Amino acid sequence: MNKKSYFLFAVILFFLIATFFGVKVLSVPSSNYFSMINGEKIENFSSIVSSVDKSKIVAEIEVIPTYENVEEYQKLLAIAQNYIFLGEGKRAYKTLLEAIELKPEKSTAFNMLGNLLVSMKTYKSARNAFEIAVKKEPGIYTNHAALAVFLRDYFPYEKDAIATVYKDGLVATANHLNLLKDNATWLEQIGDIKGAIELWQKVYEEGSYDPAVRSKINVLREQL
Repeated sequence: MNKKSYFLFAVILFFLIATFFGVKVLSVPSSNYFSMINGEKIENFSSIVSSVDKSKIVAEIEVIPTYENVEEYQKLLAIAQNYIFLGEGKRAYKTLLEAIELKPEKSTAFNMLGNLLVSMKTYKSARNAFEIAVKKEPGIYTNHAALAVFLRDYFPYEKDAIATVYKDGLVATANHLNLLKDNATWLEQIGDIKGAIELWQKVYEEGSYDPAVRSKINVLREQL
């Protein structure tokens, strides 16, 4: 038996033994509602908390399941966030998938998943997560804002896609004031001064005629 054949035989034997004895083989969890884009992987990353805080967070993770009057979905989100603090990307990912399986109609877990995947630099999968969040609850303006900001940061050359996110978001949220401001700011950044003025004018009219917004509009008009 050559080395290659021996290796394949060993792998097959391992899985047969593991199955027989009920041993769980570690793998990336799957979901009916989300999957990673081909080629992108789940990884752990550096912790963003001190060693002292780490022990507190670990203790908190153990206590969260015992919370009363807190729905399971929120518990899972809290546990996932703590894993993120610890840099435990794989556990955070698994926990968020559990939350998604529990309430697939909710958008919060998808947005958290998007941010988690950004930290792993798996941008295609992150984009997928943010886009799903928008589809799940289009009436929440922060879903559109999160997707737009993500695209602006990591796919800035896709201006048509970014413009569509804002356009659809403003329709879905009845011109939410904060989304209008975000959109106007982006138009300024890409040099569409005329378009920015039109949106800031809407902000002015729908935002109690803020004099600061009026001043901003005047400054922009000087750039035409």
